[in-house]
Formats: sequence, C-alpha cells, structure tokens
Amino acid sequence: MTPIPLFLIFLVLTLVYLLLFGRNMKKAVGNKKRALEKLAKELGLTVQGGEKMFPSNNWLGWVRKPFFILDHWRGRELSIYYFSKGSGKNSSPYSALDIPLAEIAGMKNDFKMTISAVGWMSNIGLMLGRKPIATGDETFDKQFAVKSTKPDLAQAILLPELRGKIIGVWEERAVKGIINVHEGHVHYEESGNIRTDTHVRRFAAMAALCHDLADTIDAACSL
Repeated sequence: MTPIPLFLIFLVLTLVYLLLFGRNMKKAVGNKKRALEKLAKELGLTVQGGEKMFPSNNWLGWVRKPFFILDHWRGRELSIYYFSKGSGKNSSPYSALDIPLAEIAGMKNDFKMTISAVGWMSNIGLMLGRKPIATGDETFDKQFAVKSTKPDLAQAILLPELRGKIIGVWEERAVKGIINVHEGHVHYEESGNIRTDTHVRRFAAMAALCHDLADTIDAACSL
C-alpha cells in the first residue's frame, strides 16, 4: 500500500480547517447581526451593511462588510458600529456609538471630556497627579472620574438631573465602557461585541444618555 504523500495530508487538514473557520465566522457574523437588529428595532432604526465582500467567490461568501446603524434619531445623527483595536493576534473587538454635537463656533474641537467609573485605571491616574473634576455631588464623585480640558464647563454641564441619569444607567445596565467627548462628538465604547439582550439594553440606554449629554453640552456652549 502506497503511503499517502504528506502534502495530501496537509491539503486535507488545511481544507478542514478552512471549512470549520468559515462556519464559525459565519455563525459569529450572524450573532452580531441579530443583536444589532434587536438594538435597531429597540431604537426604531434599521441595520445597514452586510453585503458580500467577494460576491463572485462562493468559497468566501461568508465574508461580509461590517454591519452598522447610521441614521437620524431624536433629531441627531446616531452611529453604532463594531471596530477593532490592535492587529493580528493582538486584535480586540469593540462596540461603539457616536453622536455629533452642534456646530458651535470655537467649541467643536476645543472641548474634551471623559466620564468613566472609578476603578484601577482612574486610581493610577490619581497617583500620577491626574486629578478628576469634583462636581460637589459626593455620591457621583465617589463613583465617577471626570476629566476635561475645560473643568468649569464640565461642571456646568454635569447638572443634578444629568448626574442622576448617569448613575442610574451605570447601575441598571452594568455599564463597562467610557464616555469620551472629543472633536465635536459624544462617543461611547466598550470592549467586546454586542451579542446578548443585556448588551442590547445597555447600548439603547447609553444612546439615550449620550443624546441627553449632547443636548446639555450644546446648551451650555451656546450661552
């Protein structure tokens, strides 16, 4: 009996790997799409993207363009999408939402602010002398680290009603990410993909919170 050439064994193993990889990727893409569709329905919007990257290649039919949400919502543009940080083996998936601020002269690119739950990262910042802004609300200040290029404006924005909403959403939806106001946008991101109903509810709540934050920033900057 003639031994099977090594290159044939390698070829078979490679084909099996590619088939399994393609099936797993197709399943993962499907899960991300279904979760995003649930979120879009919750917000009254639709999902875009998902077209085949290689429509003429049956082997690569599972490779799709990214799914995303991009539409006007409550009078503002709302974008929700997936992205990655790093490359290759060091690549990590993230989910994000983005809402632009109004075009206010002199404020679009100058004002920066971050809001995050107090944790080991913010404690490192404290040790390095990066002191967060105090709002005067002891409950809020114990839970959140706020940094800004314009501390006075940040304090004026974080009114009692908005602080209460931030605390409520963080506690009710177990928020994992960071709000970042920069380059004329209110941006929220967290690690991982939107996959479960818990993620869907969290992003729906964060969309509403970031929308309220954008309204408050616009109002404060127009004074």
